[in-house]
Parts: sequence; structure tokens; C-alpha cells
Amino acid sequence: MSSRVQVYVDPTERNPNIIHIRILGQVDESNLAQVEEHVTPVLENGELKAIIFNFKELEFINSRVIGYLLSIYSDLSEQSKVMTIVESNEHIFEILSLVGLTTLVNHYDTFDEALEIIES
Repeated sequence: MSSRVQVYVDPTERNPNIIHIRILGQVDESNLAQVEEHVTPVLENGELKAIIFNFKELEFINSRVIGYLLSIYSDLSEQSKVMTIVESNEHIFEILSLVGLTTLVNHYDTFDEALEIIES
């Protein structure tokens, strides 16, 4: 049985090359392809400056998803582009910290805070 996930991809109002991606629900190998379907076109956009992942309503991720996030971070870093994570709930933040992702990827409490730092 597949876990439930919703993905929303929106350019920011102030800069359409900074993309806000909200992931809601649970992500694992059963539905990671669904997430990839939304994220891949963003990554292929040559004008992309940054991705802000919003995990406020993310309930669960597993190691495969963490590996996918690391892959995105690595690809963007090689292109001098930015990836940040915002608004993770306590459980998700703990997982990201435990695996060391928060030492590589900046994490902010709010979307506005991340946007200000990216634009400066």
C-alpha cells in the first residue's frame, strides 16, 4: 500500500527563480517517484537560483528520501545554486539532524527568513 503525499511547487512572488516546494504527508520508496515528478522539472530549469523545501506538514521520511535530498543538494551545489529547508516539525528536524543533513543544508524556522537570506 502506498503512503500518502502531496507536493506543491510554487515560484516565490518576489523572485520566480526561487522555488518553494511544500511536501505534505509521508514519503518513502512507495511514493518517492511522485515527489520526483514534481521536483525534476524544477531542477532542470536553467534559471533556477534556489529551492526552499518546506517540511512543515511532512510527517515521515525514510533513508531513501534522505538520499534523494542529498543528491539534490549535491547537484545544486555543483551549479552554485542554493537548497534550504524550512519549518520542519520537531520529528523531521530530529531525523535530518541525526543523519547530518542539517550540517550541509541550511535550515530556517520560517520561509520568510530563508527567502531574505537567499536574496541577500
